[in-house]
Amino acid sequence: MRATNAGRIASFLAGIGHAAALAIAACSTSPGTGEGGGSTSSSSGATASTAATTTAVTDGSSSTEATTAAATTVASGSTSAGDLTGGDLELGELAAWTRHPDNPIFLGNSFAADPHVWEESPGQYRMVYTDAVEERQAIAMATSTDLVSWTPIANAQYPDGVVLAGAGPGGQDLNQETAVYRRTDDGQHQIFYIGYADEIEYHTAIYKAEASEIEGPYLREADPVIPWTPGGPDSFAMTSPTIVEHNGQLFMTYIGWQSYPDGPVINVGATSDDDGRTWDKHGELSWDDIFGVEAHTEPGPDGLFYRVGITGDTQGGDVITLGRAPHPFGPFTTLAEPILVPGGARVGEGDTIMSPTLMFRDDIETAYMLYAAVDTGGWPWVTSLASCDYGG
Repeated sequence: MRATNAGRIASFLAGIGHAAALAIAACSTSPGTGEGGGSTSSSSGATASTAATTTAVTDGSSSTEATTAAATTVASGSTSAGDLTGGDLELGELAAWTRHPDNPIFLGNSFAADPHVWEESPGQYRMVYTDAVEERQAIAMATSTDLVSWTPIANAQYPDGVVLAGAGPGGQDLNQETAVYRRTDDGQHQIFYIGYADEIEYHTAIYKAEASEIEGPYLREADPVIPWTPGGPDSFAMTSPTIVEHNGQLFMTYIGWQSYPDGPVINVGATSDDDGRTWDKHGELSWDDIFGVEAHTEPGPDGLFYRVGITGDTQGGDVITLGRAPHPFGPFTTLAEPILVPGGARVGEGDTIMSPTLMFRDDIETAYMLYAAVDTGGWPWVTSLASCDYGG
């Protein structure tokens, strides 16, 4: 995460505010599709209802900041608000998040931003994140057994966790950031990332690297796997890809920029039918269906898709909002209040929070969220952890 890019996104969110961001996200107010179940239906008799819950965002100490959150849902057809629970998991159960007392948990080499975490095997976790090599953005990897203590991997080329650095064969991805990892059906390892040649111009595209071993070496391609669309919503830049599988197909969302640094920005969708090797763009995703920027989408334990993303509060700051949908492209039902707001300098969040990633441990009914944070002064980025218990 470039500090300047974060500032541009913050400015965009400040312009719309949290209430407007949630209105933009109006999966909360979008008629035509209910949240529960795997299919969608439309009806002119859509009705809106509100389920209220209490949310507490804490920093692991005795101080608690409590607000009231509402999950606002539009039900369609015969679906009632009471049905929109995603099985046994109520959306309101994911409203109360607690910061880890050791935050920030990971500093990286130069910095540690844009985390993407997954459970490789029971009790074994990996994370890809943005760090730097010779003052240029690079992609690194670390391992953990508890999501708190992280160890950068070591390889023959770089001893500090870096798996991608410098320009690839096309020469246009000298800087890399905002990576997402996935394992293919045939056992290969893929890292998708945004690459760009010049930090000032920031003409970014989405690239793919692939390896037979999880720690590399990763082979990069000359051309972006998601190129720019002239005149389209991503005609100048794209950031923050997130990928999930649904019914045998891969779905990606990312932020498209028509111009930089002033935008406008929009969420864009793409799909892949060949295990992520090629992608078809689906164009703009309506703010009526999807919310947030710098977002991550994750399959939930109930078969729905959960999304955490950055929205703006009424004072123009960055906050993290959570929602869910029956489809990766929405429409999403959101909690009306953010699940996390910047915690201040005492937890290394004096400036802002950004780039959340979500992971469920359904065996212990706990959701974990790693996110990037930056203290007063705007540098360096660090990675922090919050968790939320649900169920019983």
